[in-house]
Amino acid sequence: MRQLATTSRWSLFLILALMTFLVAAACTGPQGPQGATGASGPAGAAGAAGSAGDAGAGGDAGPPGAPGPQGVAGAAAATSDAAVVVAPNTMAAGQSVTVMGAGNQAGESVALTLNSGGTTTVVGGGSASSTGTFEFSVSSTGWASGVSGLWATGDKGSTAVSPIKVSGSK
Repeated sequence: MRQLATTSRWSLFLILALMTFLVAAACTGPQGPQGATGASGPAGAAGAAGSAGDAGAGGDAGPPGAPGPQGVAGAAAATSDAAVVVAPNTMAAGQSVTVMGAGNQAGESVALTLNSGGTTTVVGGGSASSTGTFEFSVSSTGWASGVSGLWATGDKGSTAVSPIKVSGSK
């Protein structure tokens, strides 16, 4: 009986294997037509923002703006009819010279400055007379050789300049 049970099992196994093979062979054939497209699914979540793009080209200049408001009137400019003369106007270094002026305000304080080689030095001064004239004596000691300007500048706005020439050094 045991042998019959073992043989039956093997027979059953062979029959099932043969049927599986036949079913598999019967299912192979040409591919059928494609089915209809299904409905779209729901939209996904929005993605992260992308990086900024390059800057665009500059635009054309705009029209000019409206004129600004009128500014505050400035102070009246100082006018000067002042004049200055140096006698002699060519001198040797260390020589005394006379500086004369006119056209200043009455009693105006006048400073005499020498502008030589980019350096300005006060060399004398005093007050103009009641008629706006002055006469001062100054020494050219220490003045650089060459052509310079001797300025007479008043504290009330009068200015004048005279060229001078210093030769040699003393």
